[in-house]
Amino acid sequence: MQENHIFFNKTVGEANATGEGAMYPASAFLGADCSGTRKVALSFKSRGGTAADDVVELTHADVATANIRGVMKQIAAALSNPKGKFQHQSNFVGRNLPNHDGFVRDITVIGITQA
Repeated sequence: MQENHIFFNKTVGEANATGEGAMYPASAFLGADCSGTRKVALSFKSRGGTAADDVVELTHADVATANIRGVMKQIAAALSNPKGKFQHQSNFVGRNLPNHDGFVRDITVIGITQA
């Protein structure tokens, strides 16, 4: 079975500088937590080899429609595709709303903290 990989772009343009984007294999995924009213924090094994986790925080577009359970289901589907796949989530202007460009719908802000 091929491994799934997910890429995050936190900028409103191309990810072309250090820290603007991050890619992780599904095997590096450690867990997800609700980190705010409309936020989900994804933890990954550090790409830098440190004991601290890398964290990617996704912010849903609207408090009224934020469905954290639905967000978690979309993340699980992206990580567990049996065929192996490259998935991306972008903050590129015009890519997420109203158009869908990513494996989680209606995400407006992406934060990346690398350990």
